[in-house]
Amino acid sequence: MPRKPLIKAGWLLALVGVLFLTQAVCGCIKKLTAEDIVARMQETMNSTDDAHGVVEVTANVQGLSMEVVVEMWEKRPDKTRAKLLEAKPDTFAGAEIVVDGQTSWFYNPGENQVVVTDVSDMPAGVQMIVQGMEGLIQRALDASDVELLGEEEVAGTKTYMLSLTPKEGEEQALPVTGTATLWVDKKQWIVLKAYLVAPGLAEGTLQVRSFDLNPGLDDEVFTFEVPPGAEVVSTEDEKTQHITLDEAEAQAGFDLLTPDYVPAGATLVDVLKDRDTFVLLYDVGGANFTVTQSQEPLPPGPLGVEEAVMVRDVQATLVIDEDAGASFLAWQESGVNFAVGGRIGKDEAIKIAESLK
Repeated sequence: MPRKPLIKAGWLLALVGVLFLTQAVCGCIKKLTAEDIVARMQETMNSTDDAHGVVEVTANVQGLSMEVVVEMWEKRPDKTRAKLLEAKPDTFAGAEIVVDGQTSWFYNPGENQVVVTDVSDMPAGVQMIVQGMEGLIQRALDASDVELLGEEEVAGTKTYMLSLTPKEGEEQALPVTGTATLWVDKKQWIVLKAYLVAPGLAEGTLQVRSFDLNPGLDDEVFTFEVPPGAEVVSTEDEKTQHITLDEAEAQAGFDLLTPDYVPAGATLVDVLKDRDTFVLLYDVGGANFTVTQSQEPLPPGPLGVEEAVMVRDVQATLVIDEDAGASFLAWQESGVNFAVGGRIGKDEAIKIAESLK
């Protein structure tokens, strides 16, 4: 009879011992929080001097689908190389960009052309891309509220799922306004997959196929050799010029037209010349719109739903971006290509175009 309590006490001590050892071995006393995961990600980024990987990107921007596979090399503080291994549509398949910290080279094999640009002259959006995934992810983390959603496997690897939502009042860190979900490798603390959605505008997924941290990349990886026969174009020779309206009219080589009607309060604030293209820039209470004219083909307009309209007795193409409150109207007449676009409504764009003299 007296032995039963001893048996119960023995089982209780054994159970306590097992629980204690289990907690000590697996570290389950404290579960990781979103802040813990972000801190470990930042430790990995801070300890990574260079990296090499292959990533797959799929995106849909206002109905336009894109799939690319990119091989990337990055080295602190400012060297990047990226090559499109696969692309759908294949317009830029094989394209390559190399940045050595001071100069960038963009090679388009379809046109067999290399565009050389000083890094300081690259558009802000392009600079963000070539500064590497590490910098983009870090900016997104700094400017977002981060929440731990749970755990999930990505291609057989265990990950933590984090949601990123822009903080109130913070400057937008991502290329477009939206939210993101990150899948973070539980062992190496790098992003294996990312999903970005901007309602009504775009959504896309990035997934890492392979990666290597601190492989010891040589600086020669970030040098570029111009392919035989390729045309080399330097943006230094094609910088946009700020000129007066009188100078634009004298240099155009065609009758440069100006609007007889502009929205109330609109002011001509600049006249730009980009090779043979002339742009009149107007400001309306902090919102801009432009009137562009050239005998050369104009760059394509923004993505969106297109509508055919009649302007100045010719057919024109109108694109409306309701979310941004913007319109883009393009047409051709008398051998000259015209475009009116910016933060103006459809009716205003057409009215400005009709008033050109």
